[in-house]
Amino acid sequence: MERTVVAVVLVLVGVLVVGVLVVGVLVVEALVVAVVSVTVAHRRVVDHQVSVIPAQKAAARMRFSYG
Repeated sequence: MERTVVAVVLVLVGVLVVGVLVVGVLVVEALVVAVVSVTVAHRRVVDHQVSVIPAQKAAARMRFSYG
């Protein structure tokens, strides 16, 4: 009887540990996906600014010079 109780407790503890590990992996994966998506979005914004601002400056210079 005691062996059965010990075996059941060990199985339950093992299931709990595996569950915690799976949840931890999912949380880390979600954090990685969030960080990567924010980084990509920020890089797109920066790339857009880098490409648009010089064009806007050139257009403003042309408008100013041609009156």
